[in-house]
Amino acid sequence: INRRWDVGVTEAYVQFNELFYTAATLKLGRQYLHYGRGLIISSTEQEYNYDAARLVLDYYPLTIDIVGAELVNNQTFGGNSSHAGSADLLFVNARYEMSDSVIKDVEAYFGWVAQGSSGPIASSRVPPTTGTASPLIIGLRSDMNLTEGLQTWVEGAYEFGADGTAATAENISAFLLNLGGRYTLKNVQWVPVLNGSYTYASGGGRSGSGAFRPWFEYVDGYNGYLFAPSLSNIHILNLGASIKPYENTTLSLQGYYYLKADRDSAAGSNINVDFGGLEFAREVAQANSRDLGWELDAILGYDYSKDVRVQLVYGMFIPEGAFHNTPEVSAVAHEVRAEVNVKF
Repeated sequence: INRRWDVGVTEAYVQFNELFYTAATLKLGRQYLHYGRGLIISSTEQEYNYDAARLVLDYYPLTIDIVGAELVNNQTFGGNSSHAGSADLLFVNARYEMSDSVIKDVEAYFGWVAQGSSGPIASSRVPPTTGTASPLIIGLRSDMNLTEGLQTWVEGAYEFGADGTAATAENISAFLLNLGGRYTLKNVQWVPVLNGSYTYASGGGRSGSGAFRPWFEYVDGYNGYLFAPSLSNIHILNLGASIKPYENTTLSLQGYYYLKADRDSAAGSNINVDFGGLEFAREVAQANSRDLGWELDAILGYDYSKDVRVQLVYGMFIPEGAFHNTPEVSAVAHEVRAEVNVKF
């Protein structure tokens, strides 16, 4: 058990607005980044921060973000410091907003993880560096309001570049897809909301090059509190509903079904999320089956104020064929958690 206490700085930056009387804003220092619905880069949990330079060009309705950030720094202090032992991020995001249209916005993005000049590194905290990889990603996303009360979204990305097996090996070829929607019955008592989504992250295939490498995925409860799947080699289907029986009180029920994209490659819990999900889902040899299992989450939340939220969560995971070759993990798993979230 790690009983060490640490004190760190989560945010410390300087921001220059309307730089040189232009539409440019420059933000320098430690900061959080979030784009779209947070599928690629998210600040929802404020788990990942970046020592970054961020240039925002605001030509409304077009906004362009250009980010250069340090991901990993294993350098030591000395008179002959170099860029060895580090990995950096270049990310460009362009967003075009639309008014009086079914399509509310369209975003395109490009990202690159650049490894240090004196040899690549890997960090479990920065998933795209897995196996000393240096991936690139291009993607497109959009939000749409097809009718009153209905919000929908779609996002797709292609990942490519060096997988880390050799300095010149451009072997990564992976895909990511996410689409979903929420329908709110605003004029109905208790304000019921129905939601559904589908997420696909490609698997390894014979060469292993097709496995999607997630980019900084850390959100408690996203795609299931208990199984907490890693965003690689997986299909995730989600259906859910929520109601507000009392003011500031929300009761939600979410169901998930997990299926491997590639039968012969492993899929399981994300070690970077919370307690790392289900240990057996990462470490137990899986059977020749694509069926990973089902999860059901019941969530009761109360917003005491805009800065204080209390939440009670019950999660249940039912393992399917991929885990049935090991009797000790064939039983249903349960989790109960009580959370208090306070913002200062």
